[in-house]
Amino acid sequence: LSTMMGLSAYSRDLLLEYYDGDLKTFFLSHKEIFTVAEETNEVQLTSTKRLKVDKDRSLEARLEDAYQAHDRKRARKIRRQMARQRNPDNPLFDSDRFAEELARFLPRNTFVTLRSFMKNVPPELFDLFPAQHMNPFRNNPKLFKIFEFKQVGKLFVCRPEVPLPEGHLKMSYNEAEIIQLTAAVIQTMGNRPQSIFSLFGRLPWFAREQVRTVHKGLFELLKNYPQYFLIVFRESVNMDARSAHVSLVATPPVVMDDSPVWAEEEPVPAQRNNGNNRRGGNNNNTVSNEEDDPEMAAALAEVRQGFEKAGYSTTKNKNFDLDDDI
Repeated sequence: LSTMMGLSAYSRDLLLEYYDGDLKTFFLSHKEIFTVAEETNEVQLTSTKRLKVDKDRSLEARLEDAYQAHDRKRARKIRRQMARQRNPDNPLFDSDRFAEELARFLPRNTFVTLRSFMKNVPPELFDLFPAQHMNPFRNNPKLFKIFEFKQVGKLFVCRPEVPLPEGHLKMSYNEAEIIQLTAAVIQTMGNRPQSIFSLFGRLPWFAREQVRTVHKGLFELLKNYPQYFLIVFRESVNMDARSAHVSLVATPPVVMDDSPVWAEEEPVPAQRNNGNNRRGGNNNNTVSNEEDDPEMAAALAEVRQGFEKAGYSTTKNKNFDLDDDI
């Protein structure tokens, strides 16, 4: 902390402007990244400190810490390490082989919710998921088809050849559509300011994917539209975009007529078999539990039977309940 000589002139100017040139204040304002020793004022990355602390602790203890901290990505990473310790030669550590193995157990002619599918993945396979648990699905379109039905945020998964039900949400969005969707989210929340984190989480899945991969974050996109959105940071010292709040100051043009639904209901689409609607009823049928829907229950039974026939454990996957962001 004794010198700023290692910083660029631009960085020093920013420190002077926002932190009065006080490096310690800057580091303490970003505790999730930096750790400052109280006695020596030595600075290190928080991740480096955790690695040093974790070095002498068991994987089981580190896993429990991750659960206590609700750090799901870290928990998945540790579970994968534990699985590698148990069976270092498992060919399913290869990401392509793992995705192919998962895809084997999708229902043949229909679809299930992604959450229900993963809930039925046996523990020995579930523990091989990478820290980014969606990667096997998003990176393998030849094996998996992901879609939302009617309601934002409820993902379904099926084989690529299975027809999608009527009422599925769009699977691609342009920039103008994402701007309209973001404004719609704020409006559905009573036009109250919303955090960037909350806004992003309430966008449709494929809109989020577009924001993540093309725009490198919702803040980076919205800052280009001051005519519609006012972005306010929680504090002037710690200008963290993740905690910034967004207000709607003007309604952007309507470029989509079929806006998705943000609702508490959980609609389940009518199942299809080779393109034919087997239910023969209204696709807007809603149930609170997939197992209450006969055809969804049958699809999940097919998933479970597939795992059982392949020799996987039928033990309940306790780790699934700890991954409550799925």
